[in-house]
Amino acid sequence: MARRYAGALFAVALNASRLDQVVGDLQSVAEAVHSSPPFAQVIRDPVMPQPRKQQLIERVLQGKVDDISLAFIRLLVEKRREEIIPDVAEELLALRDEYNHTLRVEARVAAPLRDDERQSLIQSLEHQTGYRIEFSVQIDPNVLGGVWLRMGDTVIDGSVRGNLERMRALLWSDTEGR
Repeated sequence: MARRYAGALFAVALNASRLDQVVGDLQSVAEAVHSSPPFAQVIRDPVMPQPRKQQLIERVLQGKVDDISLAFIRLLVEKRREEIIPDVAEELLALRDEYNHTLRVEARVAAPLRDDERQSLIQSLEHQTGYRIEFSVQIDPNVLGGVWLRMGDTVIDGSVRGNLERMRALLWSDTEGR
């Protein structure tokens, strides 16, 4: 359901040349749902009368989000679908990335990457995938060394920890077969 709503919002925002603004708005609202208990309570309250919920949401968002975003959120409230805002935001971001031929890559490394290492990794991924790479890096001492990557549903574990775990599994499977 979220994909269908996101597709409709994507088309409207793209046609109005405000796609980036609307994507940012929906991400901000989704983040507010996750990080602000009072706002989340308003969004998720199934017994709050619809006009009251509309009024509260309008008061919070008016002037802070694009008119397209506000109209879309009003529509979700009207249809009693406001709980899917975070899912719609995620789907909308994915549609924009697909449209822009962009791939988001999350990397985990044991120590910060130097600029040249980061650029080399981005260039290699862009060459291999044919996509423009949006790269985020997290420092994770559990990696031990190397790099762990997530690109959409694909995980590439080039970490020392991953290699050690694969080696251990291989050694155990060899000794169990004897």
